[in-house]
Parts: sequence; structure tokens; C-alpha cells
Amino acid sequence: MTDPVFWHRLQFGFTVTFHYLFPQLTMGLALLALLFKIRAVRKDDAEAAAAARFWLRVLGINFAVGVATGIPLEFQFGTNWARFSAFSGGVIGQTLAMEGVFAFFLESTFLGLVIYGEKRLGPRRHLAAVAALFAGAWISGYFIIVTNAFMQHPMGHSLEGGKLQIADFGAFVLNPWAIWEYLHNMSASVITASFVVAGVAAFWTLQGREREAAASLRMGVIAGVLSCALQLFPTGDRQGKMLAEHQPVALAAMEGVFHAEKFAPLAIIGQPDVSGQRLENPVYVPGMLSFLAYGSFGTTVRGLSDFPRDQWPDQVELLYYAYHVMVGLGTLFILLMLAAAWRLWRGTLPRCCARDPRGARSRSWSSRWV
Repeated sequence: MTDPVFWHRLQFGFTVTFHYLFPQLTMGLALLALLFKIRAVRKDDAEAAAAARFWLRVLGINFAVGVATGIPLEFQFGTNWARFSAFSGGVIGQTLAMEGVFAFFLESTFLGLVIYGEKRLGPRRHLAAVAALFAGAWISGYFIIVTNAFMQHPMGHSLEGGKLQIADFGAFVLNPWAIWEYLHNMSASVITASFVVAGVAAFWTLQGREREAAASLRMGVIAGVLSCALQLFPTGDRQGKMLAEHQPVALAAMEGVFHAEKFAPLAIIGQPDVSGQRLENPVYVPGMLSFLAYGSFGTTVRGLSDFPRDQWPDQVELLYYAYHVMVGLGTLFILLMLAAAWRLWRGTLPRCCARDPRGARSRSWSSRWV
């Protein structure tokens, strides 16, 4: 294949996907580390303090790798998408610059204090430094999401001299698409961190390090089940409804809808046949797509055939399968975290300490949380 656009997209897609593995974990760990630290200071909990210390070190390493993998992205805006950058830089350049000047510097400055200054700062000032680190990470995420949201649903801009400029900064920064996309994205980052924290703690438990694992496993499960719930509703629900309103052709491709349907069913599985404009071997939930997309079972969902062919996504099959893999994994994440939370609540997860020196069984993790 000699099309340069394909190779530009492939290179940029690989770079941004590989890079995002790291800030995704960093942002989630920033919240969990802050919660660990709050508990350590308020409850004088040595286990929570040790967990905060460990995961902040992991965050520091992950942050460094994220910086190294993110630098090529800045160059690729100019090398791969020079015309796009020249056309839209007056708008998207604002939030990209704000992310670097305000959020990244805040995050990177306090990261050093958090990792190396705990003894000198003391518990409460160290907690304040962790809170600043968390704020920097999450503000950074918002500015990046605003940049992406503008490309999905442009607001607050004008066209001057053949280039985009900001006409209403408030509308641009507070784009409703950005707000819901941000909340959806950040709940996903907490899911990522929760599975990492709980997974490492589970491994420690299998090694017989129950006391060391207790705080992390408890935090990972509780944060995981809450963030999975938020990922589904309301953040995922609002994202889906905005997609149906503003990008109906993308919705049709994601769901494998080729022809307009009233009481449109939701395809759980199936294989899209683009040339034949049908979904093969589908398993449907009747009427559910209309309800999820528009809040009414009787609403008509437009299919790909209702739009000109040049408006279709270039890779309908890839979009369909990627979306359904995401939904399938999300469903498994929710079920797994619900099962773990149930066992935590019942006190049947591994105990913090099997027995104390006198042979008495310690309290379960669920009772130690409150």
C-alpha cells in the first residue's frame, strides 16, 4: 500500500495508543494514592501509608515513561499533520499549551516533592503535595480531552483568513462533549489503576504477604466497582446519546446498523458484511438500541444506507469490532469487580492477618474499612 495518509495514520495511531497506556495509569493511580494518603493521615493507618508510598513510586516511574513516549506526539502534529496543525492550531494549540504550562508543570514539580520529600514535609504537607500532584494529573487530562472534543463536536470557534480561531473561549473549554468525554475517560483511568492495584495485591496474597496486600486489595476492589459503575452510567450513557445526536453515521457503524429501523435491536455479537449491507449471525436484544441511543424504544435509528457513502467511516469493520470488544471487556470488568466486592463485603476475601500471635483471627478487610 503506497497511500501516505494510511502510513501517517498508522504511525500516529501506534504512537498515541502506546503513549496513552501510561497517562491512563498515572491519572488513576494519582486518585488512589491520594485516597491512600488521606486515610493514612486521618486514621493514622500505617498500612495505608505504606501502600501510598509504594504506589506513588510506581506512579513516578510510569509518569517518566509517559513523558518519554508523549514527546514524539508533539512532533507528529507538525510532521504528520502539518496542514491540519496550520489550519486548526489557533484553537487546539491553546489547550495543548495550557496542558503543558499549567498542568504538566504542576504535576511534574510536585512529583519530586511527593517521592523524595515525605520525611521533610511531614504527613499533612506531604498530603497537600499529593493533592497537588493529583490536581495536575487530572487537569492535564481535561485539557487534552477538550482538544479531542473540539475535533468531535467543534464549539466556540470562527474561521478567519482561512484558519480556525477561538471566538468564545468559554464555549470552547466547557464544550458539553468535552465534559462527558472527560468524566468517561477518567472513570476508565480509575478502572485501569484499580485493576493494577488489586491485581498486584492479589499476587502478594498468593505469596503469603497478606498484611502487605490488605490495603491495596481493599482499595482496588472498592474503587474498581465504583468506577466501573460510573463508566456504564451516567458517563457512558451520555456519551452514547451525544454520539447518536451529533454523529449518527458513526453510531450506525459501531452498532452494525445498515438500514433505518424503528425499535432498533442491539446487536450483542455479529459480523458486519459491508458489501452486502447486513449483519451476519447476529444475536439481538429487541428495541434496546433505540432506547440506549435516544431514550425511547420507538425511536428510529438511522443506518449507514441513509448517509452518502463518502460519509461512512473508512473501516466500518474495524470500528464495529473495536467497539464490541470494548463493550465486552467492560462487561467482564463489571462482573469481576462485582464478584470481588461481594466477597469483600461478606468477608470471604483473604484475611488481613490469618491469626494473631495468640491464635485469634483478625477482623476481615470489610470490617476494617470503616
